[in-house]
Amino acid sequence: RSRLGSINAGGGALMVALSAGIVRRPRLLQAEFRLAGTLAAIVIPLRAAQPQRRHELWQATCFELFFAAAGSEAYHEVNLSPAGHWNLYRFAAYRKDMREELTDCLECRILSSPDSLVVRLEIDLSPLDLEDKTLAAGPSAVLLSQDTTLSYWATTHPTPRPDFHDQRAWLSLPESLSD
Repeated sequence: RSRLGSINAGGGALMVALSAGIVRRPRLLQAEFRLAGTLAAIVIPLRAAQPQRRHELWQATCFELFFAAAGSEAYHEVNLSPAGHWNLYRFAAYRKDMREELTDCLECRILSSPDSLVVRLEIDLSPLDLEDKTLAAGPSAVLLSQDTTLSYWATTHPTPRPDFHDQRAWLSLPESLSD
């Protein structure tokens, strides 16, 4: 489990802690985000009755996971809203040729209480042709505060401006040996 640090776009300090854990299993990539603290300071949408694929989720509170085969320029980006809305994109190279990944290979669970939010994600790697590859992954999040300030959370920020697509901030995930 990694604690994620933030870069605030507007200055206000949030009284929250955010951590992420990633587990690589045969054919699966699992991630869990845990947000705890004064959640009333963050805009957290209500759970949707019918979660849907949506664009531009990163413009509000959103949990993200970037992943790629180790050494590959091509990569994927998952966006998850606390409302349950999601999207999965594929890039040919750094911020190039973004397109929706049309496979339905992810499952998400969201658990919430007044002082914590847990988002669990499971990705079936087989339809993405990544099941037998060593992966690199970057868990990240965008938090929208009630005062409309955005903060950008990642394991590290290699540059002064947040850039979750920068693979220098990603973690290496060797293939698991068992189910």
